[in-house]
Amino acid sequence: MNKFIGYFIALPISLMLGSVSLTLSELGGTAAIVAQNSSRSYQPLPAATCNQLKQEMTKVLKVKVTMTRAAFQDSVSGKRGTSCQLTATGNGRNFTKVSRVVRSLSTILTKQGWVEASNYVADGPTGAARGFHKGNSLAMFYVEWEPSSDAKCPDDQPISDCELLPEQQLYRITLNAARG
Repeated sequence: MNKFIGYFIALPISLMLGSVSLTLSELGGTAAIVAQNSSRSYQPLPAATCNQLKQEMTKVLKVKVTMTRAAFQDSVSGKRGTSCQLTATGNGRNFTKVSRVVRSLSTILTKQGWVEASNYVADGPTGAARGFHKGNSLAMFYVEWEPSSDAKCPDDQPISDCELLPEQQLYRITLNAARG
């Protein structure tokens, strides 16, 4: 489903440009300074914190939420590591609109003291992404959907023109949380 991230229309410039490494040379060309990110990598949040997020997601989304460790990359800074990954799936009967799921997840995080970071916001016709900070921790979530294979949506028309039954909208919700 990651292909649907490409449909986002409000990507921050830092997401589009990626990580930049700069080299500065003195006039003589003998010395160079290379800017590097020497900070340590991300680590998963404590298990109790991840489990609390999982329980809240399960309660609010009303679907099964799985919890695993996963590779993690901060989409703005490029910093990498490992995260606690929470995943929920369903269809249009479970989730009626991407915006409602985004609002629900945002509320969960805000109630737990997380603060939304505007440079992680991306929205499109089939998904949305958000990022939240809490101290040196980062939580990023993605809400995506795609039509089922039996939906027969024309490739030459906007997805909004496709007549879909609720069960033909397949949702995937992923929340990654890590401390830096």
